[in-house]
Amino acid sequence: MRKYLRLAALSFVVGLLPAVTRADILEFRALQGITVDQEIPTHAPTGQGTGFSLYNTETLILFTAFTWDGLSDITVAHVHCCSGPAANGPVAVNLAIIDFPSGTDEIFTDLSLAASYGAGFLAGFGGDVDLAREAVLEGMSGGLAYYNFHTVDFPSGDIRGNITQVPEPSSLGLLGLALCAAGLLRRRGAGASKA
Repeated sequence: MRKYLRLAALSFVVGLLPAVTRADILEFRALQGITVDQEIPTHAPTGQGTGFSLYNTETLILFTAFTWDGLSDITVAHVHCCSGPAANGPVAVNLAIIDFPSGTDEIFTDLSLAASYGAGFLAGFGGDVDLAREAVLEGMSGGLAYYNFHTVDFPSGDIRGNITQVPEPSSLGLLGLALCAAGLLRRRGAGASKA
């Protein structure tokens, strides 16, 4: 009976792996923050910020959250793509943002809509939203995209944060947990058979 309970418990733990490790959510961050040091060209320091995005591969929604401080007269924030950290790229994704010198904002962008993209960026893909979305996600995954805050004083960009995809660590953690559970069950089973 215990053997069947152990097998059922192990099957349950291992059975959770596919549900949890599915790549439905991609996570991106500006790991070095959003600063003037990353802006091209750079200028006198004004403000700073942080940012991250979560992309749902099923709903095609890009959720972006920002915090910032020391900025005035913000005009807009964008995701620019597809250039390296040492170059400027075109506006790829339009992000609306509220103008406060400091604050936070959470933005939901539907990447299935043409209006979510910069006009020039979308035109570069013949107006094909699917190709534009694929390019943005590849750029964000490959370190070729960045968040950019534009202000009245710096219309081409005040602060910038190069985007990096965050590896999904829970798969390895869950696999490790399953292996530990299997080892513990096996150990208990070996001890029980000796008694």
